[in-house]
Amino acid sequence: TLSINDAFLHFNAVFEAGKTYTLFADVVIFAYTPFDMLSAPAEQTSGDPRQVRISLHHGVPGAAPVDVSLFEVRNLYGNVSYGNFTGYATVDTGVYYFIVKEAGTAKDLDAPAYYADMRAWGGKAVRLFTSGYVNGDPAFRLMAALPDGTVVVLPATTTPPVNARVQIIHNAPSDAVDI
Repeated sequence: TLSINDAFLHFNAVFEAGKTYTLFADVVIFAYTPFDMLSAPAEQTSGDPRQVRISLHHGVPGAAPVDVSLFEVRNLYGNVSYGNFTGYATVDTGVYYFIVKEAGTAKDLDAPAYYADMRAWGGKAVRLFTSGYVNGDPAFRLMAALPDGTVVVLPATTTPPVNARVQIIHNAPSDAVDI
């Protein structure tokens, strides 16, 4: 269409000059009410090339609130309801597995984990967001929006790797032994 009068959504918003925002229209058009544009202030950088700032937006209509954690690292966000944004958390760059569960339960919303290689994301702020449907098509998924506009679908995995921990103790009568 060439006319603003043909738009199915009109909304008023005031954005402060010099600031950056993320906007989401994450409903099924004409199926869920109310239909609204959701926005939140967005960060662009982490301030440290060895770290990534991450925030979450829950964008799956009809899905329960979610808890998100980094496998074998820490909990990030708890009880995030549909349409809400979290604040930013800082993590070191690296390879992570995000675990998304129904809030307060051990129930996976789709996949047991989502793989994220964040080694190239150092110095950036990233907005994670959920998309799709729980038990529907397209399937529930976790995605990342990078500050340059690139959207990355984080691959679902059947199970994150289970790591072994080993402690090596140098216990030799002579200190000439190298381990």
